[in-house]
Amino acid sequence: MRRRATTGKRKGQRAFVASISRALIEHAKREAYLEAIEAVHVDFAVLKLSAGPFLGGG
Repeated sequence: MRRRATTGKRKGQRAFVASISRALIEHAKREAYLEAIEAVHVDFAVLKLSAGPFLGGG
């Protein structure tokens, strides 16, 4: 039986499986980035409120 050549980036995976894996990893990275940005915004808002007039808060 002849072995089929793979074009996936990961050894032993076929192109289709490798592309799905890469897409899932990229999606997870984007989600993590958006969550981190949201957390920074919340942290800054809390800091702004606790600092009073120094950062323009109340």
